[in-house]
Amino acid sequence: WVPQRLRDHLQGADPSVRLVVRNGGGQVYLGPLEVFSVAAVWDFINRHRDVCYTVATYGEDGWIAACMFSLGATFQTEEMLLKSDKRAEVCRNSGFIAHHPFKDVVG
Repeated sequence: WVPQRLRDHLQGADPSVRLVVRNGGGQVYLGPLEVFSVAAVWDFINRHRDVCYTVATYGEDGWIAACMFSLGATFQTEEMLLKSDKRAEVCRNSGFIAHHPFKDVVG
């Protein structure tokens, strides 16, 4: 996880916009890295009890995604946000903001 890479990728983003950054590869979120703008976090703090109380989904990642959608957040996909792979050599790719080992049922 390299914070400066995230800053570089989101440079120019308006912090007043309720923004949620999706992981690339078709995943909304993957637990080790979830990115929200300041405005999205404040909106969540102020309204989640009223808006997200009835959100029905599985797991915390799915719940927060559905909640942010219900709050009207804007979603942006960042293909280089998170790389999940169990091969150590993949970590050499400095284009990704973060690397996380992929876990499967077996190990």
